[in-house]
Amino acid sequence: MLAAFHRERERERERGFKNWLRRIGKERECEMV
Repeated sequence: MLAAFHRERERERERGFKNWLRRIGKERECEMV
């Protein structure tokens, strides 16, 4: 049970990281323009 919970947390963190990267990318695009 604990392993499943840990895996779910890992997936959530990964999703958050991707969203963060996407947001940073958008900010960079705004700076370039």
